[in-house]
Amino acid sequence: MTTPARAIAEARADLGMRENPAGSNLVPITREFGKIPGYPGGGYGYPWCAAATSIWLKAAGLKPNTDYPHTAGTLTQYSWAKKNGRWYSTPQVGDLVLYSSNRTVNGIYHVELVEKVSASSITTIGGNTSGTATNGIQGNGDGCYRKVITRSNSRIYGYVRPFYSNSAIGVPDEPEKWDGKSYPGHLVRVGDRGTEVKAVQRMLNTYGWKLAVDGEFGPATEHAVEVFQKNHRLDVDGVVGPATWKALSTPAK
Repeated sequence: MTTPARAIAEARADLGMRENPAGSNLVPITREFGKIPGYPGGGYGYPWCAAATSIWLKAAGLKPNTDYPHTAGTLTQYSWAKKNGRWYSTPQVGDLVLYSSNRTVNGIYHVELVEKVSASSITTIGGNTSGTATNGIQGNGDGCYRKVITRSNSRIYGYVRPFYSNSAIGVPDEPEKWDGKSYPGHLVRVGDRGTEVKAVQRMLNTYGWKLAVDGEFGPATEHAVEVFQKNHRLDVDGVVGPATWKALSTPAK
């Protein structure tokens, strides 16, 4: 079942993601969402706050454009919510909070995922933003950040509520901090993003590969893993499990 907790876990995995180069809007999220003609960076350099929430909700198991608006546009998110009766003035965990620069629909410019709710504030995770909530809500920042926003903030326009399959809200506990070296306790494979993928890429590079250490487990990383597994007489599946991790972490001779 897809709960808000699953969507939040997906968003947390992208905390710390940064544009490369800075100010380019180029991040793994836009490449995963897909190119939009007319934008720089080969069509991947577009504002990505809505694309981020779309990717997180899809990865959590929701059906695009049925359970939530799968889009790179905040106005489209608002229109979907109004059409489907999923527009609210008070927040719940798992909602998408839309911000407006002038308290009108036409001023909607940014979206974030609601991680926690208190009587006075919401905690959010958002892409294409900055690390603070000062001077309004930053809708054109350099990465993925967590922020605490006062619920009375004049930029908050309202909340889009996806159709989760379980009404139990729940918020996942923060994962224990990984040491960056030992096996992380789960498989690392195509589609994964984050520090664990970067560790795999760095280890592969010590064996002569020249992978971009971008934290994105794509076809190039999968191919390198398969070749490594074949050369080390491991099961060739392109997935980094305990045995492959152990072999990778053994210094190359």
